[in-house]
Amino acid sequence: MADQPPVVPSPDSFDHWLKEHQWGFTADARGGAWAYEVRHPVWRIYPNAAAEVGLEFGRVYGPAWADLEGARPASVVLAEGSGVEVHPRRRVG
Repeated sequence: MADQPPVVPSPDSFDHWLKEHQWGFTADARGGAWAYEVRHPVWRIYPNAAAEVGLEFGRVYGPAWADLEGARPASVVLAEGSGVEVHPRRRVG
């Protein structure tokens, strides 16, 4: 939930860092590393956003995760979002 209008976060903030990644990385079944570029406008965020998690972690992920049930998120970043460009992957390793 958000109760304030969206703003552009400071470039040195955690909120900015969390959502503004230009590169994504993945591995294939043989262990090869790949990179792909993701482009989008800077996303505004809703300050003081809040979230509730209603997931039965133990049931979904197994008993080792059950301790998370009822836990509150350590941080919440709600961004406007937009269309994105995802460019073809390139081998990097």
